[in-house]
Amino acid sequence: MDDKGGIFPAQANGPIDNYYGQFLAVPLATGKKLVVAPEQESQRIMIETKRAIGTFGWRSNHNNGWYIVRSMVPANATRAQLNG
Repeated sequence: MDDKGGIFPAQANGPIDNYYGQFLAVPLATGKKLVVAPEQESQRIMIETKRAIGTFGWRSNHNNGWYIVRSMVPANATRAQLNG
């Protein structure tokens, strides 16, 4: 994420925190540009945005997926501001 290397852990025992009485995954990394498999053109995935994004090891919360990338929507944001 953002020119910093990292790995996707093989086990679902990543960091979690208590948010409003619910245990949820903590971002494995945050930034504005995520590149997965940069060394392999045929497998490379790049996500870039103006707002911060986070990668989560969501397997600790749900058994139907591995990793997610998401961005929080600012309070009182309008569609024009988000698409700006």
